[in-house]
Amino acid sequence: MAAGNLNRGVQGARYLSPSCTIRYETYVFYNETAVALLSPPPPAPAPLPPPSFVPRPKGRNISTAVIIAIVAPIGVTVMVFIILCCLIRRRAAKRHEVAQDASVGNDITNAESLQFDFAAIQAATEDFSANNKLGEGGFGEVFKGVLRTGQLVAVKRLSRSSGQGAEEFKNEVLVVAKLQHRNL
Repeated sequence: MAAGNLNRGVQGARYLSPSCTIRYETYVFYNETAVALLSPPPPAPAPLPPPSFVPRPKGRNISTAVIIAIVAPIGVTVMVFIILCCLIRRRAAKRHEVAQDASVGNDITNAESLQFDFAAIQAATEDFSANNKLGEGGFGEVFKGVLRTGQLVAVKRLSRSSGQGAEEFKNEVLVVAKLQHRNL
């Protein structure tokens, strides 16, 4: 940039700025003998020798491989332990949810939890109307019903002449209640 500011075609020129000084002349303007007598630049410093091996005190010579061989299995063991704890907690939480659902009203472990009063069943089946009859089993007729909540139900009415006792009827209700089928 500064060289572009010099006049060309003249015997000499100078350019001075705070960060740059340029000068040219058609004659020698410096003392050649003084430049030749200048001492050569000092030699570069010799590179430092590599650090010498400093032995460790006896009894403390543990290599990195030994440290990794000790720490890695411990780390893996801790991770496996944490994962197992999380899995056990999840299972316990699921069991707790199932137990809560059962206690809320989804308990089908006893026949009493599946019983309704006769008036509600009679109203749901329109007094056991022949229009709502679905079929007939070995121990009585089966009717379609709609509870007040809008839930569809199948109602089995025990026949007087069936010969089935109350205990057998309760067992049959429990078996049917535990079955998983779209029509039950």
